[in-house]
Amino acid sequence: MKFTRKTLIVGVTSATLLIGGGGIALASTGSGSGSGPSSSTASLLTGVSTSVSPDAPKTGGGGITAIQQRVDARVAKLTTRLATIQSKVDASTKLSAADKATLDADLTKTVADLATAKQDVDAATTRADLKAARPALQTLRADVKQLVTDAKSIRSSNNTSNTPSALGT
Repeated sequence: MKFTRKTLIVGVTSATLLIGGGGIALASTGSGSGSGPSSSTASLLTGVSTSVSPDAPKTGGGGITAIQQRVDARVAKLTTRLATIQSKVDASTKLSAADKATLDADLTKTVADLATAKQDVDAATTRADLKAARPALQTLRADVKQLVTDAKSIRSSNNTSNTPSALGT
């Protein structure tokens, strides 16, 4: 599989979904200690209600249940997308075994950490519980960054190895 611009766009879109889903949970817990969502994430969060008290139970349309449903929908889409990408990587004849192993490890770790973050958000019964899910979401962001970095690195090494100067001509 040759990493094309489309593949990178899918990766960036996946990262956006992750950050957007995590941003919803972050926005609902407040921005304390200067680690709130970015301005691009904040634009995605305009529909999140902040009128619920900090320790509100899992009820109400703008409360924790609604946040969990939005995160669950994003996780389902992203899990499907990552599984598709992983099957394409595994079926690729243009990637070396080492490249496949690197991408498979990144994808597997991302899917596992995505499931962990989903469990943390689903287990939340208060906004404090949602706030406690932040480390899992940050781990997930780091996984996506690593996946994108590895994909770019593999793509650039494949492009350099196919250039005339690298082939000795």
